[in-house]
Amino acid sequence: MNKRMWKMVGMIFLLFNCQFLFAQAPVNYTHFTYWSRLTVSKLYAKKWEFAAEYQHRRQTYREDDLNLMQAPLLHSFRVRARYTVSDALTFAVIPFTYFYASPLLGNERDYMRKPDKEYRFAGQAEFRQKIGKTEVLNRYGYESRFIKRPPDSLFRYIGRIRVRLLLEHPFFSKTDKKETFRPYASGEVFLNTGAAVEPTRIFEHTRLMTGIRFPISAFLRVDAGYQYAFRVRRTGFEKDHEHTLFTYFVFQL
Repeated sequence: MNKRMWKMVGMIFLLFNCQFLFAQAPVNYTHFTYWSRLTVSKLYAKKWEFAAEYQHRRQTYREDDLNLMQAPLLHSFRVRARYTVSDALTFAVIPFTYFYASPLLGNERDYMRKPDKEYRFAGQAEFRQKIGKTEVLNRYGYESRFIKRPPDSLFRYIGRIRVRLLLEHPFFSKTDKKETFRPYASGEVFLNTGAAVEPTRIFEHTRLMTGIRFPISAFLRVDAGYQYAFRVRRTGFEKDHEHTLFTYFVFQL
């Protein structure tokens, strides 16, 4: 690995440890959820990619339930533009995202809460390199989030930094050399910024993911896998542990 890669791995490790240090909570809730996503994308001039995306997430109603589809969790819609500078560098702009999100159900207050509404704008930079046949992706992003939480009548602003490290290894057919599947693993850290952020929620969200990506046809790709996430609640002394199965579909026009 080069020096930049070692710095990235070191920063991810440090942020993970900071989150576990600052996000200690005496009350913990366990959740089981299912995430689905449908993306329709179009490539122009081999450099520009434009996409529209819909997400739907469900959750169990109680901690001891196994029915992942029992209760609503989130609906969202977003649009994205991505520009590829080279094989090693890509920029992305997400000019609009709308979220309608219910709380993770952990205590009696959660069953009484109404869903949050959120508008989000974001930018990302992705750096990609190869170590042998394995591909390494570093992604840095910043999100501007405008959230309205009932009973509040006004939106409040929260900024969020996202840092992700992903490793993936493609496998190819021996006959026609086409890619057959691509297993991957990633870790992502979320850091809140802004005046509305409580000190206990600066390091509030971490995700660990493993999955596999495979083409169904020349126009359809599927991602499926498992994700673990933990986040600190607004109270500061409660923490959610979320276990997620996900399926993502990408149509390329």
